[in-house]
Amino acid sequence: MKVRPSLVLFDKDRVLLMEYNYGGKEVLAIPGGNPLAGEQMEETLVRELHEELGIEVEVSKLLLITQGSRKNGKENILHCVFAAALKKGKPKLNPAHTTAIGLHWIPIEKLNSEKINLYPNVGPVLFEAWQNGLAEEVRYIPKIVQPWF
Repeated sequence: MKVRPSLVLFDKDRVLLMEYNYGGKEVLAIPGGNPLAGEQMEETLVRELHEELGIEVEVSKLLLITQGSRKNGKENILHCVFAAALKKGKPKLNPAHTTAIGLHWIPIEKLNSEKINLYPNVGPVLFEAWQNGLAEEVRYIPKIVQPWF
């Protein structure tokens, strides 16, 4: 099973998402990445966001854990989504470290919409957590349905 930590950067009533194009479809992803050997998830997120977006973040609360599978269905992915705060810098794509084609601060209400293709597909749960002031316990979602493009 592959572990993929990611983080949600909230800015008032907006959230930062990375844009990708897969098979001609726009996919918005929660920033994150793959841990290096021996790396803690929080360290992975700090490193990935610095490499990919040139920013410093402070990782705080674990919001949710869920499981999905790769497009081929042969490998499971454990998603661990954290909340984080922007400490320093302005997010800007670094093409040497990401295949993303855009960055968007989107209104948080859009997370509760089925009109966006989100990876991982946990928008309504994140919207609910934000509405509750991120005060809830960690949510475990046994399995998500992740559309692949």
